[in-house]
Amino acid sequence: MMSAIMTALMSSVIVAINTGLGAGYFKQVAHAYSMAMPVAFL
Repeated sequence: MMSAIMTALMSSVIVAINTGLGAGYFKQVAHAYSMAMPVAFL
């Protein structure tokens, strides 16, 4: 559970830093989360 929360927080912060809070932000966060979660789970 903790890895899921940390992955979500880090994904949202990193996407915000790299691309800003424009249109499609949540879609980009969801994509980043889906890529990072398998790594964080291990």
